[in-house]
Amino acid sequence: MSLSKWENSNIIDGDQIIAALANRWKIKKMLKGGVIGTLMSNYGLEKYFKSNGIKFIRAKVGDRYVKEKMQKHKFNLGGEQSGHIILGKFATTGDGLLVALEALFALRNKAIVGDNAFAHEAGIHQHGMLRDSSTYEIMKPQDVGIARSNLVLGKHSGRHAFLDRINELGFALEKDEIDPAFQEFKKLADRKKEIFDTDIEAIVLNADIANTSRWALMDLETTSGSSWGSTASLKLKDSDEEIIERDNNTSPASGPIEAVFNIISDITGYKLELTNFEIHSVSVGDDAQGEVTVTVSYDGQNYRGHGISTDIIESGALAYLEVINRIERNQAKH
Repeated sequence: MSLSKWENSNIIDGDQIIAALANRWKIKKMLKGGVIGTLMSNYGLEKYFKSNGIKFIRAKVGDRYVKEKMQKHKFNLGGEQSGHIILGKFATTGDGLLVALEALFALRNKAIVGDNAFAHEAGIHQHGMLRDSSTYEIMKPQDVGIARSNLVLGKHSGRHAFLDRINELGFALEKDEIDPAFQEFKKLADRKKEIFDTDIEAIVLNADIANTSRWALMDLETTSGSSWGSTASLKLKDSDEEIIERDNNTSPASGPIEAVFNIISDITGYKLELTNFEIHSVSVGDDAQGEVTVTVSYDGQNYRGHGISTDIIESGALAYLEVINRIERNQAKH
């Protein structure tokens, strides 16, 4: 397996991928013992591991020999320069898909191309970004495949970033409402590492979002087949406690996410334009939770929604419903 970010970019070989994974696993305290390479592993890889305090042992070329050494020394990461990499934490053999997913998480934090290169949390950075983004970013995020810069709201965020997010969500505060809202935001930021759009809404609306949302997901089932597409069956409950059930059995979609989103739009009456769909793991293990973030466009306004579940399709449904509930709350306020 080799990894290429873009068509005309340099190829990343197995040694580079192993180095990135080992570094991430060491930081996350997931690396056990060290790393097994082969007789073909680049000497630069060995020097890199030595300088970073990671034990490195060479084996004969071949998955079989790498795995034997991993078992002997109780290591959980090993592989070859060719790209055959064994992630002992997840599998007993090389798995290209698993390695690709892990590599994406490692690359997320890399300078220039990683998502976090365009995420700004410090208050002074956020203020500078809002005045002139070129002060802190030498290129546009769109140039490396990232939709937009992200101002991560938290305890270091200032008034400028807070008000910008409120405006982005479609709200407008009167002058005498700004100070109390910002003070509530700072209190919440002291308790939470990251503030989400729903938190900002609750502050602006001075309400419990969960109790002011019209739509709630009660049940969700999906089926998919490569020859006939995807169907879904949903049950939503509205604020009047009415249960509405619908499916798309007569008109399958191309995938389960599309099927679910189409049914939600049909039930609620909102036809949204999906502009971004992101999936992130928020835990590890067989029962790991996945977070879905959706960005949609509706009536000239962009909205974001988050959903978390052990079922990624359910996460998507929750995120999509959050957007629709936000739209309705926004309309009610105006």
